[in-house]
Amino acid sequence: MDMFRLAPRHVDGGVVVELVGELDISGAPQVQATLRQFSHRYDRGQITFDCQRLTFVDSAGLVSLVEALRPFSGGGSPTLRNLGRRGRLVLDAIDLREWFLVDSGNENAAGHAASPEHRQSLAM
Repeated sequence: MDMFRLAPRHVDGGVVVELVGELDISGAPQVQATLRQFSHRYDRGQITFDCQRLTFVDSAGLVSLVEALRPFSGGGSPTLRNLGRRGRLVLDAIDLREWFLVDSGNENAAGHAASPEHRQSLAM
């Protein structure tokens, strides 16, 4: 069993939260605590979750992300970057695809999230 952890880093105009290990219901308190510190500083659309190092994700894990984002003001959709095939299947199965932009990992060399225009094109 891989321990779950989050590793947030600030980027221009937002925050990238690297998700590492197994994201299930046991990680929900950690997700809540980590994202709470950003809720008054960023809109939902300024949050990117980098899933490249996730080894497992289930419906409870994805729902924990949605629940942790509810206090955020402002519009936009958070981005799930590098979400694997199984994660995308779970996302679709629980009908949360409209809550997130899903991209395949288009990050520039400086580690910045894709531009809003690029993220919008990925959502179509």
